Amino acid sequence: MPRAPNESVNSRTFAPALALLAISVLINYVDRGNLSIAAPLLKEELFISASQLGFLFSAFYWTYSACIFVSGWLTDRFHVYSVFAAGFTVWSLATSATALVHGFS
Repeated sequence: MPRAPNESVNSRTFAPALALLAISVLINYVDRGNLSIAAPLLKEELFISASQLGFLFSAFYWTYSACIFVSGWLTDRFHVYSVFAAGFTVWSLATSATALVHGFS
């Protein structure tokens, strides 16, 4: 059965977006995995205790869990590409800001 002309256009525009989304999920997965590996080095470099490090990890996952609901609402409310662009911008800025950290607070 031949495809409708509209289907091939949709699949051509969907494939790059799907590839970028898959790459971003992979980077996010590797980024979260590296956090546990870097924990001993973080403790030494930032002079923090094990309980403080646990509190930081907990804060990361509580924020992550809360933002899932917010990002779902934003995606329903606004155009998905705009939400992705804003999310990547915030993610990049937050990752860059970690270079400014000098201690627990």
